[in-house]
Amino acid sequence: MDRAVPVAAFFELLEDRFRHAKALAGSRHQDFALGTSRVRLEFAGRALEKPLTAALAHRRTIASGGPAHLTIHLWDSVTTGSPMPPPPWPKEACREKGTVHGYNDDRFRTSFSVGSGVLSMLDLEREVGFLWLRDVAHLPFWEEGAPLLNLFHWWFAAKGWQLVHGAAVGYPDGGVLLAGRGGSGKSTTALACLDSDLLYAGDDYCLLQTDPSPRVFSLYNSAKLARSHLHRLPFLSGLWVTDGERVDEKRLAFLQPHRPDQLIDGFPLKAILLPRVAGTLRTTLTPVLPAEAFKALAPSTLFQLSGAGTAAFTIMAKIVRTVPCWQIHLGTDLGELPRIIGRLLREA
Repeated sequence: MDRAVPVAAFFELLEDRFRHAKALAGSRHQDFALGTSRVRLEFAGRALEKPLTAALAHRRTIASGGPAHLTIHLWDSVTTGSPMPPPPWPKEACREKGTVHGYNDDRFRTSFSVGSGVLSMLDLEREVGFLWLRDVAHLPFWEEGAPLLNLFHWWFAAKGWQLVHGAAVGYPDGGVLLAGRGGSGKSTTALACLDSDLLYAGDDYCLLQTDPSPRVFSLYNSAKLARSHLHRLPFLSGLWVTDGERVDEKRLAFLQPHRPDQLIDGFPLKAILLPRVAGTLRTTLTPVLPAEAFKALAPSTLFQLSGAGTAAFTIMAKIVRTVPCWQIHLGTDLGELPRIIGRLLREA
């Protein structure tokens, strides 16, 4: 059966419901410079605006820059009174990472989280997307820290760019990407660098451009850290905005209001670092093969992003072959981390 017609028809129903939500609750929009593109978020009502733009605030642009390259419409049902159209797919169609079987093709991308009630859908041809949430009071913790992740991933992937699960710090003339599974030390290392002259591009997700040369772009100014590690970074006390009880005992902070001068839009990628907790006092670096870097970068990225596949695999394989890769054995003296990363970059 050809699914193109029902997918397109459902997208049109979303457009109708969003127009209805705007008529009931009014609308507002904000523009953001992400990578080299202009992205517009249009909200029906105000309930979602603050929680879904805090992580993007450092990339907000108010200067006139012409039409947006990507427009995303957002609304929730409780505050606008406009529900999502009944999903035409059966429950079993929702697969891993919310991917809806039969509603993803060359033009449309769809994900739906049954648990959190978040729908994301993108029309790649028109470059228009939707995010719907049943109730803003139940907005997931991860959606605040990394909002619109699937929509950004789908759209940038179609342009040949790649979102990666990794942190990034550096200088305007070059920086490093920190890659590894959750708990490897990416966030701790990136946040430790805020006590130095290194600049911060992200601690959980970043955007990679491969051509004409590798470059990292900042996506979110959010920071997440396990509550058990907060005492190791006392200079960040007062930044954390959640109590850490909601997901994996992590706390969430937004750096734009507190450290705007240490946020950077991006930099040339000079090296990939694989954090590993060593348990020693000193931090050391050892070179690793591209294959080791790929194993640290690719699985967590592919696992977390809906629809990530061969293209993402190819881009990440190219990146690890293009720049030097190092294992950074994390010592207990966190003040040493930015010094070692800074020295590596200056020598590079």
